[in-house]
Amino acid sequence: MNIEAIQADIDARNHAIETEQLHRWAAKPERELVYIVQRPDGLFAESWLGTVMCKGYVKVNNKWKMFTGRGEPYTMCSIEFIGTNGAKYKGRYSSDWAQACRVRRVAT
Repeated sequence: MNIEAIQADIDARNHAIETEQLHRWAAKPERELVYIVQRPDGLFAESWLGTVMCKGYVKVNNKWKMFTGRGEPYTMCSIEFIGTNGAKYKGRYSSDWAQACRVRRVAT
């Protein structure tokens, strides 16, 4: 088993996923999957491989506590941001370090 060849295949697949997502993003999709990432200087919406997809920061509008079946609390956040494609998007995510978040385009 050639580890370098396997890694090259993984890198090529990840690049193809990233390229497809960025092409969709440029067309201002109605809905898209982004990754909300907490950095020391704020929240950002990113793509599969970490390309920033928001102009500026992701704004958190509301936070509320939720509970799992075991009673462990977590925080849900309502967010909005302007995408690098110029459209405004809103969504909700569980505030963890990096979360996949389905966002929807809204009228500006």
